This record gives sequence, structure tokens and C-alpha cells, in this order.
Amino acid sequence: MFGRAIWICVLGAISSIGCAGKVSNADYIRQEVFPRASFDLSCPAEQLTGQCLDTHCTTAGIKGCGRQATYLFIRRTGQWMMNTSGGSGSSPEQLPR
Repeated sequence: MFGRAIWICVLGAISSIGCAGKVSNADYIRQEVFPRASFDLSCPAEQLTGQCLDTHCTTAGIKGCGRQATYLFIRRTGQWMMNTSGGSGSSPEQLPR
């Protein structure tokens, strides 16, 4: 009986550790997408807002400084890539040749 109680406590402790390590979708987007979006949208990260656009958070919508963009997570490379041309309010700029 005593051994069973210890086993239940151990399982409870392990499961609570797993839950404590979870990151919210908002924090995940802030950490993973905002640095790239800040550059792409020419907008400081502090002025960006974002949300997951699907249930697995592999598509994110980012807004800031009058612009918006959609980002897709590419599993093969492990990177987020912009899936729009910069969104509303932005104009594409040409790189010097």
C-alpha cells in the first residue's frame, strides 16, 4: 500500500513538471516570429501583435505599424517564412543592384 502511494506521488510530480514547461501560443509567437517580422515589416517588435491562425500554431498572423503579414512554419527547415508580400499599408522596396 505504501509503495502504491509513493508511485502515485511520483507520477503526479512528473506530470506537473511537464505542464509547467509549456509555453503559451502568444509567448511562442513573440519568441519565434517577432524577430523576423520586425525586420520584414520595418516595425519594432514592441509594436507587433500576433496570433495563431490554425490549431497547431504553424501559421501566424502578425500586425504592426500599419502592416500585416502571414507566416508559415516550415518543418523541413525549422524556420518561419513570410507568406505575404508585406500586407496592407506596405510597399515593396527594390534592393540596390
